[in-house]
Amino acid sequence: MAETTTSCTEPIFSQPFMSFGDTSLYAAVPGESFDNFSATGWTLSSGAKIVATTLYDGRQGYVLEVPSGAKAVSPTTCVNNEYPYLRTMVRSYGGAVKITLAYATTSGWGNTKLVGEVKTSTAAWQLSSKLKVEVGPYTGWHLAQFTLVGTGKSASAQIYNFYVDPRMH
Repeated sequence: MAETTTSCTEPIFSQPFMSFGDTSLYAAVPGESFDNFSATGWTLSSGAKIVATTLYDGRQGYVLEVPSGAKAVSPTTCVNNEYPYLRTMVRSYGGAVKITLAYATTSGWGNTKLVGEVKTSTAAWQLSSKLKVEVGPYTGWHLAQFTLVGTGKSASAQIYNFYVDPRMH
């Protein structure tokens, strides 16, 4: 059973995807701010790294690059069953990013749930579809971690603006 916590607070909301017609309110995953994936608190391994690049809006910023087989694990974050979606900016160089979520339990990290995979058919930045964050039977706030793994043969993908949708719009 996942561990419920009262140490979580309501996140700061923004509308990072408004230019795409998405008026939903979102909260940044830790280590992320608008147009800047700093990865503060993230564990990067097997080639995952932060790189400077030109973003969708033409500005310079930092993104997470996830080559095939690379892994990036978020810091512990608070999730809520009322916040069921996530979205990110993504571009692919023949690869994709598989996103999973694990909940904290009294004995460590519980079962991992697949959130989905993000990729594009070109190297141009695109907004991902809304991915459903499976919370199972859990209610209220829970501690969790996202894990991002690069997939594809000798390929990579990049992401930034990794946000969860706390308002279900």
